[in-house]
Amino acid sequence: MTEDELIPKIDQAAEEGWTELDLAGKNITELPSEISKLARLETLILGKQDFDQKGAEGHAGWEKENDRWIPIVLGNALTSLPCELAIMAQLKVLNLSGNPWRNFPDSITYLSMLN
Repeated sequence: MTEDELIPKIDQAAEEGWTELDLAGKNITELPSEISKLARLETLILGKQDFDQKGAEGHAGWEKENDRWIPIVLGNALTSLPCELAIMAQLKVLNLSGNPWRNFPDSITYLSMLN
């Protein structure tokens, strides 16, 4: 999902008062500062376990690797988060799975409602 596709989605979510936004598996490389428009958002999904995909042994959402079961994750290509995320004070769930993170802004500590 390009920034030109993502910003209208964010605008729609803001206008319609969405409380959840699922962006897992959209190949997003950067969250735009417009994410701050979603101050009422309670759930932001940037990655999650993919139960629609079956591993080699046929188990939905799981793959066996070296005698260990690991989840099949649907993520993005995010390496950092914008500091504007701190404005999302109502955020209770933030799923960051499946992204090659490098750093997080200090402002993420202001998200006091996260479970």
